[in-house]
Amino acid sequence: MAADKFTFNDQEPEHSYHYEVRLVMLGKTGSGKSATANSILGRRAFESQVCSASVTRRCRRACGDFRGRHITLLDTPGLLDPYQTPQEVQKELKRSVTLLFPGPHAFLLVFQIGRFTEEEKEAVLQIKQAMGPQVLGFSVVVFTHGDSLAEEISVKHCLIERCEGLAELVARCGGRYCVFNNHNSKTKEQVSELLAMVDSVGKANGGSCYTSKMLQAAEEEMAQNLQVERRLQKEKEELVKRKQEAAVREWYQRELEKIQSKSEREIQELRRKYEILREKDEKLAREKGEVAGTGRHSVIHSFTINRLYENEKHRTIIKIGLYCPASGTDGMTF
Repeated sequence: MAADKFTFNDQEPEHSYHYEVRLVMLGKTGSGKSATANSILGRRAFESQVCSASVTRRCRRACGDFRGRHITLLDTPGLLDPYQTPQEVQKELKRSVTLLFPGPHAFLLVFQIGRFTEEEKEAVLQIKQAMGPQVLGFSVVVFTHGDSLAEEISVKHCLIERCEGLAELVARCGGRYCVFNNHNSKTKEQVSELLAMVDSVGKANGGSCYTSKMLQAAEEEMAQNLQVERRLQKEKEELVKRKQEAAVREWYQRELEKIQSKSEREIQELRRKYEILREKDEKLAREKGEVAGTGRHSVIHSFTINRLYENEKHRTIIKIGLYCPASGTDGMTF
């Protein structure tokens, strides 16, 4: 039988020692990955302790046998570790495929029983970014701290059905989940249940493991998607910029029309005042009957009024920003 295939029977096979199962532990720091791996192997193969920083900084492998089946487990660095960057952790996650050549049969997504918070969602996102979204099709959700549940309460009822995000994750994993109590003496029954889930992963994927070719294809697809997202984001930003520029031009145009309208009213008012002064001047000249003097006085007065009108017009235009001394032109340029 090929190393990346395994069979699935409801009964344990007679010579089950021929069957190897390769598993990768995934989860955020403090989720109980290492403790669960120790429970599966039935011995303390990985260091496990409660702390805010990940105990596992590099991928570590350990092997064991369970009811004739050879199990190879790979413990990975904790996601959201404050002392490691997401890029460093994701690089280690990708190594899991080559370290378990030809590839893992299943990924165990480990979560503590409790609220499915934004941190858990971010951890799942980082897993998909490292391995590709299709990794969920090769995954089993494992809930730790099963001892915190009352016997009559199921994790499906108290957690999965009450959290849309978690329900979606379990559905993406083919509905596969199990509960682990790493302090329970009935560890073997838990491991049997888990291996049954792992067998169902193989059935769902035609007996194939998650290979390096799948990872490469996922990376290429993610790179293409990233390029598309960047292009769409750039187009969106350009569209927003054009809309903003159009809005600014429209605003300036409206303001210009208001200013021009106001300027025109002021000019009309100056013309009206000029006409009133001119009419008064002519009336005064007629009443005094000073024909010769009137002509000279009227010309001087008219010139004075015209200068006053032009000066007032110029000041008005300068005040409203419609005149550019450098160019000597009225109006605004966009």
